[in-house]
Amino acid sequence: MRRHFVLHTPCALLAMALLAVAGNVAADGAPHAAADASTTTADAPARDDSLYRALGGEQGVATLVEALLQRVYADERIAFLFAEADRNNLARLIREQFCNESGGPCAYSGRSMAESHSGLGLKEKEFDAFVEDFIDAMEDARLPYRTQNRMLKIFAPMRPDILHK
Repeated sequence: MRRHFVLHTPCALLAMALLAVAGNVAADGAPHAAADASTTTADAPARDDSLYRALGGEQGVATLVEALLQRVYADERIAFLFAEADRNNLARLIREQFCNESGGPCAYSGRSMAESHSGLGLKEKEFDAFVEDFIDAMEDARLPYRTQNRMLKIFAPMRPDILHK
């Protein structure tokens, strides 16, 4: 039962970002090459890792991703979108993306959101279903609303690339 919709528009954006990660997994389970692997973290300024820490670090991210995938694969509204993806590889890519985007020490090795979703024809209702599953997964992980909102805010700008709008 949906108790609330935290930041509805950013939620929708996050869902599409996660669907993009699913698009990074080839049918054979091999990840697609990153869009730009030339950037190294050695040259990067110190990152704010407070969100990564609020998620519970590596273990917290892994727990969140597992909760999310359990919900997505059980959700008849969108499970078909992930049917061809290698679940283990998909989980790895989502962990990388969550870790990286939240300020953690990980590098994301997947394709860009635009590349991943090109030609998929994703619908708003599918995006919304994914967002609901993501919010429920964050609640399952007992993340405070502030942390949930921070995660949603990070992925919100990716929505146009995912829906190609």
